[in-house]
Amino acid sequence: MEKCEEDQCDKIFSMTTSKQRILRTVSINGTSVEMMFDTGADASLVSKHSFEQLSQRTDVMPADRTFKDYQGCAVPLFGKSIVTVQFNGITTQLPIFIVDRPGAPNIYGLEWMHALEPHLNIYQVTHFEAHLVLKDEARPVFLKPRPIPYGIRESVKQELDRLESEGILKKIDQSEWATPIVVVRKQSGKIRICGDYKVTVNKSLCDMVSTTPCIEDVLSQLGGAKIFSVLDLTNAYLQLPVDDASGSILTLSTPFGLYQPKALAYGVKQAPAIFQGYMDKLLASEKNVVSYQDDILIYGKTEQEHDDQINVVTRILQENNVVVNYQKSALKRSRVKFLGLDIGSEGICPAEDKREAIRSLADPRSVKELRSFLGLAEFYSRFIKNLSTIKEPLAKLVRQDEEWRWGPMEQSACQLIKTSICESKVIKLFDPSDSIKRLTTDASPYGLGAVLEQSKGPVMFISKTLSKPERNYAQIEREALGIIWAVKRLHKYLYARKFVLVTDHHPLKYIFDPAKSLNSLASARIQRWAISLASYDYTVECRRSEEIPVADALSRLTSTSADNEQFDVSTVQDTVLNMPVDKKEIRRQSLRDPTMRKLFAQVKHGWTVRGKNQLPEFSRLQSEFSIEDGILYRGIRTIIPTVLRDQVLRTLHDGHLGAEKMKSIARQCVWWPSVDADIQQRAKACKDCQQQKDHAKSEWIPWPQETEKWSRVHIDYAGPFNSGKYCLIMIDAYSKWAEVHLMSSTTTEETILRLRRTFAQEGVPLTLVSDNGPQFTSKHMENWLQSIGCKHILTPPYHPRSNGQAERFVRDLKNHLRAAQQESCMQANIDRFLLQYRNAKHAATGKSPAEMMRGHLLRGPITQLSKQPVWVKVYNDHQRKWAPGVVINSEGKAIVNVEGEDGNISRRHLEQIKPRVTDAKEAEEDTSHSDSKDQARSEDADKRYPTRNRRPPDGLQYKKLGTPTKQSLT
Repeated sequence: MEKCEEDQCDKIFSMTTSKQRILRTVSINGTSVEMMFDTGADASLVSKHSFEQLSQRTDVMPADRTFKDYQGCAVPLFGKSIVTVQFNGITTQLPIFIVDRPGAPNIYGLEWMHALEPHLNIYQVTHFEAHLVLKDEARPVFLKPRPIPYGIRESVKQELDRLESEGILKKIDQSEWATPIVVVRKQSGKIRICGDYKVTVNKSLCDMVSTTPCIEDVLSQLGGAKIFSVLDLTNAYLQLPVDDASGSILTLSTPFGLYQPKALAYGVKQAPAIFQGYMDKLLASEKNVVSYQDDILIYGKTEQEHDDQINVVTRILQENNVVVNYQKSALKRSRVKFLGLDIGSEGICPAEDKREAIRSLADPRSVKELRSFLGLAEFYSRFIKNLSTIKEPLAKLVRQDEEWRWGPMEQSACQLIKTSICESKVIKLFDPSDSIKRLTTDASPYGLGAVLEQSKGPVMFISKTLSKPERNYAQIEREALGIIWAVKRLHKYLYARKFVLVTDHHPLKYIFDPAKSLNSLASARIQRWAISLASYDYTVECRRSEEIPVADALSRLTSTSADNEQFDVSTVQDTVLNMPVDKKEIRRQSLRDPTMRKLFAQVKHGWTVRGKNQLPEFSRLQSEFSIEDGILYRGIRTIIPTVLRDQVLRTLHDGHLGAEKMKSIARQCVWWPSVDADIQQRAKACKDCQQQKDHAKSEWIPWPQETEKWSRVHIDYAGPFNSGKYCLIMIDAYSKWAEVHLMSSTTTEETILRLRRTFAQEGVPLTLVSDNGPQFTSKHMENWLQSIGCKHILTPPYHPRSNGQAERFVRDLKNHLRAAQQESCMQANIDRFLLQYRNAKHAATGKSPAEMMRGHLLRGPITQLSKQPVWVKVYNDHQRKWAPGVVINSEGKAIVNVEGEDGNISRRHLEQIKPRVTDAKEAEEDTSHSDSKDQARSEDADKRYPTRNRRPPDGLQYKKLGTPTKQSLT
């Protein structure tokens, strides 16, 4: 019960009995009466029946006060009487009000408590003491008191005396800590004394994690509720006593001496977390209850459910001596104000007093004030259908690069936000028991929007302004970002629930469809998003923008200008080989290419009917295109402008490889509509290749297929060449990896020297296959191979094709060296050929020798044109795992920036990343193999027949040796 100034009446919280209430047995006029202990009642009341049972009746006079119960109904009073009360060894005369209602409880109120239990601190809870935690390096701070104006000096002294008499403060003589006071004058004329703890204690206190619930978590619990109550706790923090050590830390420095608080003070950094933790502990097990600092929301779907719960809560509060301010509380209402919102069974909307305050709010005059205003707008964003649209002119002003200019556009945006909040309509509460109808998303060049709907209507509007990098995304990527952002933003509502995902972008219906396989040619970013959606249970539905006007409006921004910030997104540069076409040149020529300009527009802003007609060769692949730093990609492959394609073709054919190997390299790095046909034509038109091409040989029986790399190695010599030098060639039968040593002599000693050097790097093979050259058949060679545990197999005399693995490579190498004979450096030609050969897909294995041997492609001029997938070391994980990422730019020769799957960018040294191989899908077009019969048979020693295992000829039988013992390679 509390005195009500508006209608000059008092409130009685409960007029029902409960065996769980705290009771006092008091002697009234010589008769023992059981009364309910209520710290929220100013006066004490007794039922008419109890009054008539008193052994000594006293005069009854008319009641000079009126009362209402929590339902707002007037409490009928029989009158008022002055009675003799005995309790706790104290006898005194006190007033009591007589209630004329059957079954009314006897209430022991504050007036009697002060008279009969003067030492009872009714404003502090029991069984709890707050403790402040200092940092290890904290040192006491003692500040002298600040001067107080003479006009309020006496009022301050009286207030300190009052707080001391009520047990809230204790006067002390000395303290290591002292905080000056701040005096605040209330509207009523009274003063409030606070400590300026930000200059003393707060700097030394540890940070505490507050368990204050998120507003969305609160609202998500209220679906279906119809009856509400909000309890306001009196002087919340002051109800929590502190231990002596903490009280000493909070000592106040005043002109009248030092005062040590006995309770938790306002302004202390840890106070909100301590108070919220205490309330959570009291009410953690209770249903239909939300504690948010000093407000407690109680709700129920029925009146009985609500009443049962509020009785439980008030019992808990009374048992722990937690005082409720019933004057500010709202009890048993169909609609209440909580956290700045009007909450009712029909939905939520901004509270009326908040609307008025926002309506009269002054325009921001600085960036700091604007940030506060935008924070207010975000709090009420669920009611504003197009917040990202409206706030864009204001959002630009808070960016670091922007100068403060408040003009008509900003004024209009500010006023529109105020109007949108003040005139917003009621939206439905999220009901966990109801199914989710749909999540509708949309994206524009500058914003994202989404609407969450249940069967009864929309329950959430959300929007987001795109960052500068996000505005450079292709339209399909912005639409995809809108989906993944909305799903993650509403994760608490969507996870473990089935819903329909609605978009107006048709390609995303198939890319994000959980029933379809992941499109490997879509951009890497979209592929990552598609994978992250796999944990949700949804179906995808595509609708026209006209059919989803709310989500479409949420994403539209009034600003027509985009911020143009250039991001240097490049790959790690090779320090040995020069790039044939660098990123800057590709970007520059793309802007000059009319077709590329049209493609840029379609990819960035969305495909139109006209665009599809103008670019038919591109439109069928529209879901696979993306833009990074002004460069177009198809998946991870760079789209090459027309003027640069000939240069790329020259680089692809630099090693004079065949068309199929050129295609295999191109399909990992570069693309344009006719890339396969152009490669085929370039390979056929090469005169040097045609002149050196041999006639096809007849088929023969192959060697057994190896299952381990470097287990069987084929060797041979090529030469002599015009320079008088030879090439010692080694081919791994499993991976097709090749090693080439340029030599001036082919003696056994020189051959063993090169073999020993290679075996030290790759290991000793189980078997070495060679022809019958004198350097291979010498006794020295035989003894050396036996000493290292390597079996030596000699092919039949005058039958070089028995060593076809090496012979074919010898032929290819010779062709390359003859085609490149005009170049002076033979070693450079060999190195160039090896790089191309090792990166090209081999017909026998379906993979490149580099992938088979090393697990990844080798860096080269063409491979650098693709976005580089890597493994990056993660240091915020205790296990320090390797996570997938993509190199987006470099800072010097050894530092790179890597974008992870979560979109975060980390800075790493080259030693903290390693190559990552992706299963890129080969292009679907131009896949026919049209090489000559010689090309079909060219891999004679590598061809495999998987239908059955074929026994090799008797002359080629061999048995694998065991693991070689540790023997010297000399």
